[in-house]
Amino acid sequence: MSPTLEPTASPSAAPSVSPNVAPAESGATLSPTENKLCAPIYPDPGMWTDAVLPDISTVMSLNNTADAGVVELIIHPNSDSMQRSTIRDNSFVLKNKASENIQAILIDVTDCVMSDSVFDPDGTAGDAGFLALKFKGSDQTYGGESVFKFFQDPPFNGDPVIQEVAGSTGGYKGLYYEFPTPLAKGQVMRFGVEMDGNSIAKVADDKWKLGAYLDDAQKTWNLGGISGSELIGSRFYVKFQNGATAMGHIGSDGYKAGGKAKAKYRSSEKSVIIKFVTDTGIIRSDEKRIGQYGGVVPALQIEGQQGAQVRISILKGFNPVLNDAKYPNNALGVRGLIEERLRRGSPQFP
Repeated sequence: MSPTLEPTASPSAAPSVSPNVAPAESGATLSPTENKLCAPIYPDPGMWTDAVLPDISTVMSLNNTADAGVVELIIHPNSDSMQRSTIRDNSFVLKNKASENIQAILIDVTDCVMSDSVFDPDGTAGDAGFLALKFKGSDQTYGGESVFKFFQDPPFNGDPVIQEVAGSTGGYKGLYYEFPTPLAKGQVMRFGVEMDGNSIAKVADDKWKLGAYLDDAQKTWNLGGISGSELIGSRFYVKFQNGATAMGHIGSDGYKAGGKAKAKYRSSEKSVIIKFVTDTGIIRSDEKRIGQYGGVVPALQIEGQQGAQVRISILKGFNPVLNDAKYPNNALGVRGLIEERLRRGSPQFP
């Protein structure tokens, strides 16, 4: 997955704003396998995936009645390395810039752009690596149902017939932590936790590494690693000691691998519609569908209220696994199993 740097725009009262775009080289054509998928990222429940968003109130009571300030969450700050993983204990950086102490945080990745991303604290929902929540400077880890929320079904119902991947789970979509000592204004906390793409659950490392694509440094692609940019679209909630709450969405920090969210009080949201104008039509952010384009770079149009800020990320995803040696007594190989899991988990993508 390789995102571009994201543009930002502030729409005016005019009907639309179109940034400059460059067409493809004259006469350029793209084969079906080269066509790029194009989909607006828009923070509406269910707009990006078909997943049903979890009931946040079962974990954190939202009290959006007071402005307590801003809390930042940054994942892999200032990094262009797509080989990053969240397992390191400085992967997430939490900054309390609010006027109140932080009591608890909740990260919900149900609606993130790479929709099979999950928390994998026990090694059953991704590759062989696993780690519960761990703060920088501490040897203690935090796990269990008090921390990991929104457990989901296994990624592929046919898995039990493949002995090697039997026991796969769907992992968790939520991470919740309540500070025993509230995080005071100005304090910074760093932590890590294992995350994986659920499509590789219990697939042996030597199977998916065999003949896999190499990165620019000629290293095997880190299939299990989740970077901050792959979590774009996730929701970030904060509960303050005085009972107030704040919410934000993870977007890009301007680098290929980074993600950043600002949780804040939201009295209301300004209405914005994002449109991709492609060589095959127009895809709007208020339509629940995926568009496809190739040959011509799409134009971007924004309609919305004056003063609204718009942040857009364009990403390209691919399956780097090439090994498709068949599992015993099964028609699926390693690559085929991953593709089938991706298809079931995100049926809106061809």
